[in-house]
Amino acid sequence: MVHAQLSFDGDVLVLGTRTDPPGPFDTGRASIHLSVDDVDAAHARAVAAGAEVVMGLVDQPYGSREFAVTDPEGDVWSVGTYRPASTGPGGTP
Repeated sequence: MVHAQLSFDGDVLVLGTRTDPPGPFDTGRASIHLSVDDVDAAHARAVAAGAEVVMGLVDQPYGSREFAVTDPEGDVWSVGTYRPASTGPGGTP
C-alpha cells in the first residue's frame, strides 16, 4: 500500500491507495483539494506527468485560480489558490 502522511499540531492525516477488494477503512471517493501558490506551474507538472485533466485552468468568481485532474485510481484532485482560513481549537483563528 502506498500512502502519505501529513501532520499538524500533533494530528496526522493519512492518505492511502485503495485496496482490491476494498478494506474496512475504504470509504469510497473523497473530495480532495490541494492549495498551491503557483497553479499554472502545478498544472504544467500534472500534464507533463500524464494526469487526465477534467477541468482546465479557470479563474473562479470567488477568487481562486484552479484546475482538476484524476489520479491513476480515478480520484479527482482539485488544485488551486483557495486556502480556507486556519483555525485553532474551538474554531478560533
